[in-house]
Amino acid sequence: MVTRIMAAVDAEYAEVTRVRIRRALRQLAAEGRPCGGRLFGYVSAVDDDGRKTRAIVPHEAEAVRWAAAELLRGETLASVARAFDAKGMAHVRKGKTWSPTHIRSLVTNPTVAGMRPDLPEPQVPQIEPAILRAVEPGWAQARSW
Repeated sequence: MVTRIMAAVDAEYAEVTRVRIRRALRQLAAEGRPCGGRLFGYVSAVDDDGRKTRAIVPHEAEAVRWAAAELLRGETLASVARAFDAKGMAHVRKGKTWSPTHIRSLVTNPTVAGMRPDLPEPQVPQIEPAILRAVEPGWAQARSW
């Protein structure tokens, strides 16, 4: 009986937390502010109003564009990952090497197209600059490579 009560309390706490997180993400989206940590191609910055934003790191952004172009040319995710390692492109997680999964996540991340990836609603534009532009609607959901 005590276990059931504890489980019910835990479930309620999880639901309250989920609602609070979604509310905070919606507020950030409405204000055009980014959420989350470091993303390859961007660095944290502060805008003229003193609000948190992201700025493009030119050499990393160029690497993202290059990776997308190579994949569209027919190169494999693994070959692009090897090229990133060969070029000495530092992974945002210190000490990690690039893998095909990392490359796929990088080029299909809605953030690099200037979209917000964190809300269940349809992708909404955000203020931070885009590295890649979305070629066709629904591109961010197409993660079937």
